[in-house]
Amino acid sequence: MLTVYMRSSETVLLARNSASLSVRGRASMEESNDPHLPHLVLEQVASHLEYMQDLIAFASTCRAARDVVSSQKWPSVKSMRLLHGVPTTSKLSLWLKHCSSIDEVDAENCVQLSNELLLLLSDLRIKVLKLNGCWRSGGIEAQTAVTKIAEAGCLEILDVRDTSIDIDTDLLQILSHCQYLRQLCAPVLPGYHEHQDEEGGLGEEGLLWQEHQEGEVGQEDLLSQGHQEGAVGQGALLWPSLTTLHFSRSDLQHNDVVALQPAKLRTLMLDDCPYIRPLSGLFFPTLKELTIKRAHIEGMELRNLGDWCPNLEKLDVSRCTFDDDGLSAIHTGKAAATAKLRHLILKDLYQPSSQAFKRLLTSLAKPLSVIQRADGEQVLGLMLDCSGSANVDDESFAGYAKRFEKWQRKGLPVLHVDQLRLCNCSQISHQLISKLASIGAFDQLQVLDLSNVPKLRGGGKEPEEVAEITAALCSTISAAGHNLLELNLDAATVSDEVFAAIARREWIALAAFKGLQELTIWRPCYGFTDSFLIKVLEQHPQLERFKLGMSEDVTDLAVEALPAGSLRELTLVACNAMHGHSIPQLTSLESLRLPFCDCFTEMAVMAIALSCKRLRMLELPSKMPTAVVPVASYDHLRGLRIEGGVKA
Repeated sequence: MLTVYMRSSETVLLARNSASLSVRGRASMEESNDPHLPHLVLEQVASHLEYMQDLIAFASTCRAARDVVSSQKWPSVKSMRLLHGVPTTSKLSLWLKHCSSIDEVDAENCVQLSNELLLLLSDLRIKVLKLNGCWRSGGIEAQTAVTKIAEAGCLEILDVRDTSIDIDTDLLQILSHCQYLRQLCAPVLPGYHEHQDEEGGLGEEGLLWQEHQEGEVGQEDLLSQGHQEGAVGQGALLWPSLTTLHFSRSDLQHNDVVALQPAKLRTLMLDDCPYIRPLSGLFFPTLKELTIKRAHIEGMELRNLGDWCPNLEKLDVSRCTFDDDGLSAIHTGKAAATAKLRHLILKDLYQPSSQAFKRLLTSLAKPLSVIQRADGEQVLGLMLDCSGSANVDDESFAGYAKRFEKWQRKGLPVLHVDQLRLCNCSQISHQLISKLASIGAFDQLQVLDLSNVPKLRGGGKEPEEVAEITAALCSTISAAGHNLLELNLDAATVSDEVFAAIARREWIALAAFKGLQELTIWRPCYGFTDSFLIKVLEQHPQLERFKLGMSEDVTDLAVEALPAGSLRELTLVACNAMHGHSIPQLTSLESLRLPFCDCFTEMAVMAIALSCKRLRMLELPSKMPTAVVPVASYDHLRGLRIEGGVKA
């Protein structure tokens, strides 16, 4: 399928079938004065590249572009995305040679990306090059192509993770001089290995570099100590715009990090790097966000990071291995002491105990007078994600709640909870959220994720306990009020009372989320009816994506409340009371998924396909034959991707 987006004033035209649209689209594009193609998407084009002349014909339907094509010049394509397998052909090669204005190439997970095509792209002045997942790209040709792109000096983002492309010393030197490079994502990079002594130490020059990083040796002195032109060290002093570094699946060495410590570094991500000891002792004065995933971490290493990253605001140590001492070390550093560190992602931690979490969370309950910024910038609240951490329980938050109440009684404003994610925390109960809501900790809550928390399920519980769960959820929703932007109660006992709190206009509740663009309601409990869903949907006239799953009582009546002018994606899973008669009115629909909706009839699905002329993706109920959709008989259905169903 060849997909081209052309901009005509404020209209975006989609060409699924270039040959037919070149005729039908002539009238709609006749008045266009804009010959530019701001986006080009090539998806599964291997069998369609013979119709490249149809692309030319399609472009020629635009009056302003007709002369451009006839004079052998091409529209100004700015962005190209390569999906699936896109082998180089002579026609695509010819086309690329005329597209001198492409500055963004997104080929993530394009496993068939050839070195030949990469070499063609290297002739362009590319700003964004994303090759993550192109694991077949490699060798001298790929290395040469990336080097040539870097030498052009336009690169802003380079991502070569999960490829066979090595960033060697020479390429690293070139990248370090890229004036606009702000994001570099790569496997382990070459560092100061040439500065190691015979015993594996840093050596005289390596120690000098470390002293420079610690502020003991100035940059001019460092340059005067034999860092000649072409050395990695001199390049590492540059990195004029680099703010983001992402290492992936690498055995990080101390010298790798030493050689890549930009002065403006704000975000450092280490994904699947077994150890972080190379970071210990390095000074990151500008670092705001640090992500370390799936690594073994010692308590001393975390403590050092806290001291050497004084301005750290976000720390993600998901799926790392460390004990109670490691978790306690997080709040002993300079960043935590001044309460700058307020965004903690502690997902899937299995060793730290409940008491270790309690000590950490207690330390975060500080009065705002301690952390008010001098520049008057608004102080954000606490953002905490403990999803999947085995030992997080109600007691883990007891110290935070106690200290929060203490500062409140003294009349001091306290750091509220802005985001709380406790997905899959098996020991969390409704008493915790009820307590935090009652003391005012949720008054500024924006995000709450309590999905798949077993103790919030009503099944098998006494009616009194179910009522307590409902009351806790309602009090939380009411406390958050107008601030709440995201709520996930998947698998929780969500009664009509909770949805009434969501929909109620006159109360401070989730009805204040006017203007939501995406809404997901999954597995609502028995008794969740059309009337309550309609009240919720009426609050969001600009809704673009809606998902409803496992509903036994919602009917087509509720679908009528969906905004026909804005809804683009609709997913209904096992909604057995729906028949689909209201869906044809959703004329803006582009994606419709109906898995396990066995009550939908073939006639209803055919009516949907004929009425929703923007539909690009349709997932049929599992037992419905795919032949029910007359793809070959209607032009607007050509190119429609059909999933599910039963093929004849």
